[in-house]
Amino acid sequence: MQQGIDAATPVGRVFNQDPVANAQAKKGDTVIIYVSGNSPVPTTVIMPDVVGKPIDEAISTIKIAGYLGKILQKVQDSPDIPAGTVLSCTPPVNTPLTPTTRVILVVTLQTVTESVDMGTVPDIAPTVHIRLMVENPKDSPQTIGYDGDLKPGDPIPILTVKRKADEQIRVLLKAGKDVDHLSDFTDKYYPTKAGG
Repeated sequence: MQQGIDAATPVGRVFNQDPVANAQAKKGDTVIIYVSGNSPVPTTVIMPDVVGKPIDEAISTIKIAGYLGKILQKVQDSPDIPAGTVLSCTPPVNTPLTPTTRVILVVTLQTVTESVDMGTVPDIAPTVHIRLMVENPKDSPQTIGYDGDLKPGDPIPILTVKRKADEQIRVLLKAGKDVDHLSDFTDKYYPTKAGG
């Protein structure tokens, strides 16, 4: 709700709204009600400096400054900066914001590189078809990290995979006498599951 001056409307009464009457609004959309008050409220606020702050603090700072519009987030990988840190903002710091200004915060998405060693090929056939599947339980589907024929006892190729710092991945080793007869053989989690 914003307060403003409207000479024709008594104090405390609605004199405008956004979106307008009978307009469609989706769940989560911002609806602004303008109520007549005793003193004018600025229609613009200045974009505060939120670069380098954690995202929750940045959003709170922008709202405390008086911005009532929508705040969007984009993510960018930055391995040297803690995840969830604001890297930049649009519009830039000290820019006037109106209720319709689109604010976008670019936030770090920290990734970790894992070297996955699944050991050696199991002795289940003279030639063993090996398939390594990588999955992130939050972002399925699985992707194939390796797919090929090897001899029992051969080292399974080491995979290098990236994952989000706050998420876990699962690497599943499938093995069989050929590509049509693969079975789940073993799996590993990165980082390691608690207790395992």
